[in-house]
Amino acid sequence: MRLLRVIAISALLAMCCAAVPMADQASRTAGWVLRARYLMGTYCEVRAWGEPEVVGPALDRALDRIARLEQVMTTWSADGELARLNERLASDEKGGVYPVSSDLARALGAARSWAERSGGRFDPTVGSLSRVWSRSHGGDRPSDSQVAAAVARTGWRGFEVDPSGAWVRTTRPGLRFDLGGIGKGVALDAAAEVLAEAGIDSALFNFGGQVLA
Repeated sequence: MRLLRVIAISALLAMCCAAVPMADQASRTAGWVLRARYLMGTYCEVRAWGEPEVVGPALDRALDRIARLEQVMTTWSADGELARLNERLASDEKGGVYPVSSDLARALGAARSWAERSGGRFDPTVGSLSRVWSRSHGGDRPSDSQVAAAVARTGWRGFEVDPSGAWVRTTRPGLRFDLGGIGKGVALDAAAEVLAEAGIDSALFNFGGQVLA
């Protein structure tokens, strides 16, 4: 019996000694992994700690998610989903129901929520105003009548979003959306979800000065 006990203890010690180099090797392979990409008019950097072969692909997927959302929310590209919706709304004389992707519904829903919480200080329907002022970059200030006409086509209470993410309904004619004030935040939240699904719960994003940890 004593011999068996000695053998068992020796085997346990051998296993422990073997585990130490393995742990050391794992700690040597882990490290900070960095990815960066030009998105939404600026650079987005994300870094996380872990094994590069695991963390690296997850960071790439997170940046891919932001790239897809950029195509959804952009108004600078004519083929962006929001840009196309704005063109349809521009000719809307009464308001109506418009099908949208779940990504755009989520972004517009978040924008409306913040508009309500801020009492309208944040308003995602200022697209007409943004457009009027963007045309004045040459130095020509828009006229008072142009500004007044643009203001008449704003108002966050003039739209609602389907809770299931299938459509947006407008009740104010001529609305035009601009998600520039919330787009990066929406994208960062979605990218963080990608990392969480990969089991990464600690990462740092720097998105043109907007930071998410």
